[in-house]
Amino acid sequence: MKARSDQLSAVLQRHQGPNIFLVLGDEPLQAQEASDSVRRWLREQGYTERDLHHVDGHFSWESVILSTNALSLFADKKLLEIRCGSHKLNKNDSQVLLKWLNDPSPDTALLLIFDKLDGASKKSELVQTN
Repeated sequence: MKARSDQLSAVLQRHQGPNIFLVLGDEPLQAQEASDSVRRWLREQGYTERDLHHVDGHFSWESVILSTNALSLFADKKLLEIRCGSHKLNKNDSQVLLKWLNDPSPDTALLLIFDKLDGASKKSELVQTN
């Protein structure tokens, strides 16, 4: 479901289904506040472990997605937060991510944070499914 930052609290309170969130925006403060709101809400839902990654030239979507199956001994649920910045997903990366999105781990929430996307990226299957 698409929501503006001023609608986020209400949307989170009604949220049901898989905990997959996509934060997009070219305004850093608003994106940070939206991400903070999502993280706070997830903590309230029992997602106590946070696994943070930054996408760069050496980032492997496959290894990060595979790591979602390994929970800590002390955490019930895990937040996988991936900060993508202005990085564009190639076809292989998108397919790995979409495969996980089609069958997400029930104990893992996903928070993807992107800067402003170009027109082609907004029409991608990844963005359209979120």
